[in-house]
Amino acid sequence: MVKFDIVGTVKEVYSTEGKYMGHITLHEPDREVYGYEGRTNEVLAETITTSKNKVLKSGYKCVTEMQMICGKVIKQNHKLK
Repeated sequence: MVKFDIVGTVKEVYSTEGKYMGHITLHEPDREVYGYEGRTNEVLAETITTSKNKVLKSGYKCVTEMQMICGKVIKQNHKLK
C-alpha cells in the first residue's frame, strides 16, 4: 500500500439538491471519516466564500464532505508496483 504525506484537507460543499458549490481549505479536519461516507448535513454558522467564488451566508443548509490533499509519496522499504 502506498502512503502519502498529508498536506491538508478540503471541505467540499454541496447544495441540498446535490449541486457542487465549491470547497474551502482547512488545516485540520473537522471529522474523522473522509469521502462520501463522511458526508454530513450542515447549517453554516458563518458566511464563507468557496473556491468557485460563491458566497454562502450563515444559516445556509448544505451537505459537506472532507477530502485529503496528498503530497509526496512516503518512501518505504519495498518497491512500488
